[in-house]
Amino acid sequence: MDGNKLAVAVAGAGIGGLVTGLILARDGHRIDVFERAPDLTDIGAGIQLSPNAMRILDRLGLGTDVRSVAFEPDGLTFWNATKPAALAHLPFKGPMQRQFGAPYLVCHRGDLQHVLLAACRAEAAISLATGVTVSDALDDADCVRIVTQGRITNAGHDVLIAADGLRSALREVVDPSAQVVRDGQTAWRGSVPPSMAARLVPALDLKRVHVFMDDGRHLVAYRMGRRDQINLVWVAESGAAPPPAGTVQWTAAARALVEAADRWVEWPLARVDCAQWVKGRIALLGDAAHAMTPHAAQGGAMAIEDAFALALCLKNHADVPSALARYQRARRQRAARVASLSAANRDIYQAKGAKAVGRDMALRFAPSSLLLKRMDWLYGGE
Repeated sequence: MDGNKLAVAVAGAGIGGLVTGLILARDGHRIDVFERAPDLTDIGAGIQLSPNAMRILDRLGLGTDVRSVAFEPDGLTFWNATKPAALAHLPFKGPMQRQFGAPYLVCHRGDLQHVLLAACRAEAAISLATGVTVSDALDDADCVRIVTQGRITNAGHDVLIAADGLRSALREVVDPSAQVVRDGQTAWRGSVPPSMAARLVPALDLKRVHVFMDDGRHLVAYRMGRRDQINLVWVAESGAAPPPAGTVQWTAAARALVEAADRWVEWPLARVDCAQWVKGRIALLGDAAHAMTPHAAQGGAMAIEDAFALALCLKNHADVPSALARYQRARRQRAARVASLSAANRDIYQAKGAKAVGRDMALRFAPSSLLLKRMDWLYGGE
């Protein structure tokens, strides 16, 4: 490439791939994005955008567009699903902006992807090809050549970013020992129109995110941005009966939400154990490198953070492999810490017996300011 410009191939047009392409294009590089899906349809369900993600989207000038499709909840409420009184209320609207410099938003993943797509299509330096799977890559000292549809591309790239998700085809190229590990939990996704939820559960504040906790299972509910839907995520041990099984002892409010869902889509949970994110001119990003369970609501945020860190490392790219190695060093520890937080949250949300009693007491008596303070490292970092 001329001057300091790189030719970058990005495998995957999800959140991580699109943010990566956008940041690098604005840094002056040429980007080719390859997406295996034949078209970028309105896929996915709800996504939570915490301040650590929103600060980066704001820096990219996307804050207004994201806010137009998102919803800013007043806060988060924790419940023991079998008891009528809330355990704790955490304020979001206002405190998040003041404490972390950005709001906490929720939206539909498809709406966020549309915002990112529009921004990428406005960049002349980005080309996007759908229906193309990058299945392999050949790396040498000068460039990396990608393999698509069984053929090696003629034009080489200076960098290949594998942002192709949990089912990454390129992870094995970078780290043959990497594994996708089933978590022993299954998430079921459903939705309810807010008008129905308000009628069925008039006492439930639909301007908040709600977490209903019970022995071995929990339910998360929140509004999906500007859409007329309440996102429901039910998580239980794999093999357990799907919702609403097990809610006989739940309060009327929690049970009504579960029973009102139009349908439930099963989603077995898994994580990625990957020791090596980088090989030569190839780097894994987002779920391809460190997929984690959703109990910290940080999957999308971690991919956005990865993209930002990767772009910083490539700004001085006289030696691309060294720049990618710096990216791995910059991100490994933080991603591992967030994954550990997610696993710990699962154990808290689904605690049984004496542990559940202790959890309820801690939430009931801990000041909300203290609970938020515990998240300084997460929401304040990137």
